[in-house]
Amino acid sequence: MRKGARRTENLSRDGSIREARQANEIAKGTNAAVLDTLARCLAACGDREGALEAARRAAALDPASGEIRAFLEELEAARGR
Repeated sequence: MRKGARRTENLSRDGSIREARQANEIAKGTNAAVLDTLARCLAACGDREGALEAARRAAALDPASGEIRAFLEELEAARGR
């Protein structure tokens, strides 16, 4: 890895979380896809509890989404480890 690559990656992830949170604020927490995106960003940055909370809200808003449900199950399984 080249010097500074990790820092750039972290800044990019932080930016992704910020943008996902802003999108969730605009949607007023009522858009399952936005919450799913936020959950995935949080999980990628290591915030498993925040990711789990967002994924649970996404699944509650769209219980028919197999993709959202699968990600929630993955997070819950990782939590039990």
